[in-house]
Amino acid sequence: MENYESFFGEFNLEDPLENASFHVTRIEDRFNIKLPSDYVEFMEKCNGGEGFIGENYLILYPLNEIIEANEDYEVAKYLPNVLLIGSNGGGEAIAIDFNKLKKYIIVPFLFEEEAILEQSYSLEGFFLRTLHNEWFDA
Repeated sequence: MENYESFFGEFNLEDPLENASFHVTRIEDRFNIKLPSDYVEFMEKCNGGEGFIGENYLILYPLNEIIEANEDYEVAKYLPNVLLIGSNGGGEAIAIDFNKLKKYIIVPFLFEEEAILEQSYSLEGFFLRTLHNEWFDA
């Protein structure tokens, strides 16, 4: 968590879940994936959060809401091997693309593959792009 503290000025972190590893296993089993280790480590320490990082608003869904969010939005139907993990509170989803070696992405909630905006192969890189307002930069 020490690596990320500088990003969270106005971002409110949730308290960790006591059974976070149970939820990680449920997500991985349900979607037949292996979550990135940096994401798992982060979520085990804070279970998501919401607020501004720089000028961008970010919502990271709690682990215990990931399966329901992906099923409600029918993500697998439109973007196979993509896991929704949050949003910007507006029209874009935050996700992990397992087709792209576990790349963190942003995609409009229309879930069109050609609209995917690749961000980073690491959670830290994603937070840096968020902090520097680089979500929509090529």
